[in-house]
Amino acid sequence: MAAHLTGRRLNLVFVGLLVGNTMAGMDATIVATAGLRIQKDLGSVGSLSSIFTAYQLAQIATMPLYGKLGDLYGRRRIFAIAVATFLVGSALCGAAPSLGFLVFARVVQGVGAGGLTGLTMAIVADIVPAERLGRYLGYTGLVFAVTSVLGPVVGGLFADGPSWRWAFYVNLPSGAICFVALAAVPKVAGRIAHRIDLLGALLLATIATCVTLVASWGGRTADWGSWTIVRLALLGVVALAGFVAWERRSAEPILPGRIFHQREVGLAVLANFVAGIGFFGGIVYLPVFFQAVAGRTATDAGRLLIPFAFATAMGTVIVGQAVERVGRGVRAFPIAGMAAMAAGFAMLSTVEPSLSVGAAMGYGALVGIGIGFVMQVLLYVVQRTADARDLGAATAVTVLARIAGSVVGVALAGNVLNQRLASALAARGSSVVAAALQGDAASIAALAEPGRTQVIEAFAAALGSTFRVFVPVMLVGLVLVLALPRDLDARVRPKLPEPPDAGEPAQARTR
Repeated sequence: MAAHLTGRRLNLVFVGLLVGNTMAGMDATIVATAGLRIQKDLGSVGSLSSIFTAYQLAQIATMPLYGKLGDLYGRRRIFAIAVATFLVGSALCGAAPSLGFLVFARVVQGVGAGGLTGLTMAIVADIVPAERLGRYLGYTGLVFAVTSVLGPVVGGLFADGPSWRWAFYVNLPSGAICFVALAAVPKVAGRIAHRIDLLGALLLATIATCVTLVASWGGRTADWGSWTIVRLALLGVVALAGFVAWERRSAEPILPGRIFHQREVGLAVLANFVAGIGFFGGIVYLPVFFQAVAGRTATDAGRLLIPFAFATAMGTVIVGQAVERVGRGVRAFPIAGMAAMAAGFAMLSTVEPSLSVGAAMGYGALVGIGIGFVMQVLLYVVQRTADARDLGAATAVTVLARIAGSVVGVALAGNVLNQRLASALAARGSSVVAAALQGDAASIAALAEPGRTQVIEAFAAALGSTFRVFVPVMLVGLVLVLALPRDLDARVRPKLPEPPDAGEPAQARTR
């Protein structure tokens, strides 16, 4: 049962939740710019990319479990456990003596992040009155967009400044703010009889692990047809079949199938998966253009990404305000957003060495505002239409879909970029090894002609192919949101108290 808050208490809780969401969002990407320094300090005992994958896998695998636990035991208590787990993981990351230990610590941190990300949105739905929910979800979307871009910038500042370890230690005081805010969250009366679906959680974690590893390793670490990839794919299919069969018979399924019986919920989850692909496609591959083709430094590339992040943030705010004040257009916004994302990626697919930085920023901003029109309004749809008993699980699976989309989309697009880059270099007769450059502007600028021009042209051609991959994916997303019910506005509109009877005496109505 929801317990809505008002005034200062609402603001305190909401700020604390945003701090928790910020920690989880930034730590997903904060090691991007600090990676080389970490490798130098700790030494390489394996692939440095494992510190990304470990965090993402743990977050994806545990998010639905947190949603279910929040429904059963109370979201305040479970969120506190998630914060504590995240802080322990952060402290371990900061003190890591080796890269292997850091990977382990990132798993612990990711387990905590699963709760921070999934439960934040559900608690917001608990404490914010229904008629104001769209606005507050818009604010959370703004924070998600900004922190995802700021993560690499902050990581670079710590790596070049005091130490990369402070990129993790900084979470400790932030976690204290979360605990203070949680003290103001009211306890929800009533306790649900529960039974934890451990087998369902294990199967779901197996599915997430297989999908992520296939997308990350396929075409890179191992060939797509190799026995390693085939075994992972088969294990994922078996786990999926087992998960579906078990959840149908489980007394307390971790992901209740009834969530998807509502057409708008199922469509919103799938469309959010597509939006996640588009969001991280912009974050990851626009900087590659700025550095490898336009010749800008990594610091400049981060700054040039600001219009993309700003457009995404403004899109979420506009949608939140419009849904709250106008009460209409819930279906129109994601339709316009998916169309804008498809158009933006289509424009980016025309990239060539002569394309100006300003034009690339404009195309990216078009993608960004489209994302802002899609992500949070779909979460709003889920939270306004899902059954109250499944609010936590439904919220978690919606956010999970977005994160899973980002992981799968970036990994697959990365494979396209690597393959196209290698073939483009070969077609131009270049002897440069693409993997040795990694899109670094200084390395490319140091090449002698005609090698330098060949590499820039090859990167432009490869990026064009990569951005082109996103276009049909966004069109699939457009089909999904077009299938949303036409009466969606009426379905999600908050049910306000009935006005007093017109024939009632005025004196009685004012009591």
